Amino acid sequence: MGYPTIGQFDVNIISRTIQNLDAKVQNTYTHLVNSLMGLVILPRQWNLQRRRTITSFESRILESENLNFLNNKDIFTNEDNLNEEIPILELRGKNIQEITFKDIIDNLRHSVAHQSIRPTQENDSWHGIIFRSYRNDEQATHWGNDYRMQLYLTEEQLRILVTEIADKYLAEVDNNDQ
Repeated sequence: MGYPTIGQFDVNIISRTIQNLDAKVQNTYTHLVNSLMGLVILPRQWNLQRRRTITSFESRILESENLNFLNNKDIFTNEDNLNEEIPILELRGKNIQEITFKDIIDNLRHSVAHQSIRPTQENDSWHGIIFRSYRNDEQATHWGNDYRMQLYLTEEQLRILVTEIADKYLAEVDNNDQ
């Protein structure tokens, strides 16, 4: 496959991430989490550095039919081995209908950077991952319910979200380059 060129670094990384998602690998959940990390950090940082602006990230997340599951609740087994029902996506201060891709990407970036990630279990195996972003580091270290955003994803939901972010980015770059 060779090494990507420098001129389209962001496009090459995102394209290769999508190709890798289709590859047969061990530890697919870990692979998806790593892919998500790259797909939330790279576009956000390139936007902050004014290297690339992706205006389609301003669109509402639920406008994507593939992401309608974000409007639901799910049940997971918490650390006390009790079943707990939580919204799959919650961003305090915003109605779910108003949440944009940028909101998700920014808050996921904070969640990853501050290690506000917790796996959930089903029969001693990962069932899902809870991502939370907090307003400050002190809140993040306590993993309390005073979070800014919470996102709970199963492996399949994580795959769908990663693909949607990448597709949105690549489609806009492709349209701008024509």
